[in-house]
Formats: sequence, structure tokens, C-alpha cells
Amino acid sequence: SIPSSRLPSWKIGSSSNNNVAISRGDGKGCIIEAALLRDHTRLSHYPYVLPSSSPESKSTVTVLSVEIKPKAGYITSSPLVLPDHRCKYDRTRYSLQQELMHMGHVRKGWRRTRTKTTTTGRDDDKQSSSTDNDSKIQQQDEDFTPSNYSPLDLFSSNIIRIQKAMDDLSQNMQNNFRVWCNGKQIFGEYETFSDHVCRKILDDVFLDSGYHRGLHPSSPNTTLLDVITRTVSQVLERESLLSNMLSMQQLDVIDGDGAVRVYERLVRLCEGSSVRAEKLLDDAATIACDGLVLSGDEGVSTDSSHSCLDSSPYSMPKCNSLENLLDEIDQFQTHFGIRMEEGLSLDEDVMNASHAKCIGFVNHLSKEACVYLLQNWLLSLALCDVSFFVSFRFLLEHEQEVTEEFQSCDHGGIAPCSLQNDDVLASRAMAVQYEVKVIDCDPKPAKKLRGRGEVESKFKYINK
Repeated sequence: SIPSSRLPSWKIGSSSNNNVAISRGDGKGCIIEAALLRDHTRLSHYPYVLPSSSPESKSTVTVLSVEIKPKAGYITSSPLVLPDHRCKYDRTRYSLQQELMHMGHVRKGWRRTRTKTTTTGRDDDKQSSSTDNDSKIQQQDEDFTPSNYSPLDLFSSNIIRIQKAMDDLSQNMQNNFRVWCNGKQIFGEYETFSDHVCRKILDDVFLDSGYHRGLHPSSPNTTLLDVITRTVSQVLERESLLSNMLSMQQLDVIDGDGAVRVYERLVRLCEGSSVRAEKLLDDAATIACDGLVLSGDEGVSTDSSHSCLDSSPYSMPKCNSLENLLDEIDQFQTHFGIRMEEGLSLDEDVMNASHAKCIGFVNHLSKEACVYLLQNWLLSLALCDVSFFVSFRFLLEHEQEVTEEFQSCDHGGIAPCSLQNDDVLASRAMAVQYEVKVIDCDPKPAKKLRGRGEVESKFKYINK
């Protein structure tokens, strides 16, 4: 099904008041459903283009667009991580997933299958179960090359590291990186256009100036990707999108392992009913940021002194066990940060003691406290799974005097862009009109928690 974030503000549906009968020529009508979807690969406004009578009208403008799935831009620092899963403290979840895919313990839905054995398996969180078929999956994925991309680079706010992240994504695209030109996909995991087509696009972008030929003269394909990744890197470095996303992603203070324990606690408080527990969570997702107040509870706390959840849009309920749990998480995260800065490994006794304390606090959480923690975790999960488009075009000479500005609701931003030409060892100052559009940001349903234990259990296969 199409996520609601990709649906338009209107559509023709199957309800009684908007059914549309289409004649088939035989006198019989049929009921159809239709939806008009936004084209995220194009710019929605061209405020600086000359009228259509001009040869440089918008009909001749070349618009390039990149879709990126950035994934989680942090390394977990939750004391609720299980002892067998402490590889999570060393690397990003994306990096660990890449290794699990290479080992054959995880299979993603976007991977094209090459043998009949790869067509089996359920698509729960887009991962297959670790069953007797694991040996077959390992054999299937011997040709899988793990990506060098690190979300930490993309979310670093450092232009050099952002550029490295973009280069790593473009060299091993998987389902995290796709490129369009004027609405047609030209690069992706299973899509690469010829040098001839890429040369034509470069000529159109630079208006036959020949400037681009100094970048990689023998490879228009590589040159075009370089131009795209450099441009998008500079747009991302100046916009606040990634930093805003990261602040929401870091609401995951309990990790997937902790989410499993808190969910189990909530189910027990709901008299063993997972349906009731999930309804509580899904209902809470529809309530505004004032927080969840259940009938008969003690009320909610309007302030939180816990730095780990400073960015939470939800009000924290009053619960002593929740206060104690968040205090312990704060202390552990401080210890974690200091050890990482010093390049030291975490003390095993500290990890074990903090983990035991946190499990004890979880076992005494109230129903409202469980909902609060899981809502923050589900919000983080949603932000770790979004995609965004950066669509742009290079401004023409007569447009170069347009004032630089950040993206607004009315039209895309205008950004200076420096492209290095290796032949002349100099950078060419250009300007781009761009738009950044986030998609697939729908709330995660509570049912995502049902099989979470199995998903997290895969990490035991990675040596710490």
C-alpha cells in the first residue's frame, strides 16, 4: 500500500460519494479508484525562469533529483542493550545490518533474487527469519557487497564528511540512493545509464560550456555522479533537515532490546492482551504533543530534567520507576560518551550493573510510563526509516544575481555551489535552485513491536 505521506490532498476513492463510473464501450460501467501522486523528482516552482517564449524556458530546464534513505545517524548508548548484543555499542545499526546481510542472517526486500530459494520467507520488518534456510541465504548473498556508507558522516554537519557519505552511497547504492533526471530514473541499485546519456545530461546542465569535461574526461557517468553528490552535499550542509531528524532519532533511549522489555511490561499491565497494549500505543499516536493522559492516572509532569529526552514532543507521566530509569540512562550515556571520547572500551562491570538496574526499573513501570517510552521509541524508528528528495537545477547566467536564501514554503532555496574542475585546479562558483522533500514519515504502528525480539536477536551473530 502507498504510505499516506505520498498520497495527495485529494483522490478518487471507493467511498459512496466519490465513486466514478467509467464506460467500457459495452454499456457497462466499472468502478475505479485513482489517486494523483506528487512527483517528488521535479521542482514545484520555477520563479526565476524566463517566460516560455524564451529559449531558456522551464521546458528546457534540466532538473536532477536524488532520493536518500539516511537511516539512523547515531550509535545506541542505552544500558538496556542485551549483553549478547553489545556490538551495537561499537558501530551504527546500518553497519551491523550490512554485515548481517553479508553473513546471510538478514535479507532485505529490495534485494533482487537470483535463485528460487530466495523467493521464500516473510517480509516482517523486511527481514527473513533465521531458519534452516540460513545456509541457502548465505550462499545466495555471497555476491552482496556491504556498503562503506556511515550515517554518522551524513549527520555530522561537516561538509567533508557529508561528501564522503554521499560518495559512499553513490558507489554502492542499494536502496539508499537513487537519482532522477527530469523525472526519469538514471541511477540506482539496478539502474545505470550509458555514458552517452550521461554526457548529454552534462551538456544540458552546463549548456555545452565544456566545463564538466575536466572532472573525469573519460567517464561521463562518474562525472555526472560527482556533480550530483557535490551539489547535494552542499545543500544538506546548509539546511537544518539532518540535524532536526537526528534530534528525533535520538529519542531512542531504550534501544530495540529495551523496547521489547517495555512492551512485554505493558502487555502484562493490560492483563496479557497485546491487542489492548497496541491500541493504547496507536491511540496515543493520534493525540497531539500535549501527551497521553489516561483516565484515572496520576497526571503528567510538564517538565523533564532528563537530557536523554529533551527533544521529546510527549509530556512525561509521573512514575518513580520511570524517573529512576531515565536517571540511570542519563548516567550511563555520560559514561559512554566519556569512554568513547577517550577511545576506551566500556567497562563490563559498569555495563552489567547498569543493565540490571534498568531491567528492575522496567519491571515496575506504570502503564502510562510504558506508553511514553514506547511512543518515543516508535517516533525514533519512524525518523530512522524516512527518505528525502533533494531536487535541484543550476541557475543560468541571467539568474545568477538572485539573492541567496534558504528553503521556504513558497519556493525552493537558492544556494551557492562550488564545483572543482581538475583540469584548471580551480572551483567554479555556481548557484542552484533546490527543494528538499521528506517522504515516508508516517507513524510506525504498535504492531512493529510484536516481532521485535526476533529482529534484535540477529545481532548475537556479530562478534563484539
